[in-house]
Amino acid sequence: MSKSKTQRKYSPDVFACLSEEDTSFGMVYYSMLHHDSFINLSSSAKLIYMYCRVHSSSKIARSCLYKHSEEEGFTYPSGCFVFPAKHQRVYGFNDRSNFRKHMQELIDNGFIERFEDNKHRWKVTVYRFSQKWKNNDGSG
Repeated sequence: MSKSKTQRKYSPDVFACLSEEDTSFGMVYYSMLHHDSFINLSSSAKLIYMYCRVHSSSKIARSCLYKHSEEEGFTYPSGCFVFPAKHQRVYGFNDRSNFRKHMQELIDNGFIERFEDNKHRWKVTVYRFSQKWKNNDGSG
């Protein structure tokens, strides 16, 4: 006897991960994908948002935020993450000005916010995910 659809539980596709070293994944809800605010983002901004979701829970990002936290003597709240240029290059984002432009688009539309802007100090900028997009009408 098979389980009904309501009894099935989600389990991540463990075979999609090439390494057991870091099995981070990002979660994006169906309702967000169908919201006008998300639909009206550029394709590049959508892609960067997906990378931010996965990267924010990766070991490399958590380690970088922890190191920055120790340097600053401050514990960052959950949802905060860093995405420095050296990490951007790992994901194939070699054009930093293009990356910044689309990250700004995500900020302007309420998907991400700058928690701590450190570019004037030559330190990593700390971001966090935001739900302000829910209140946007999608006109960006």
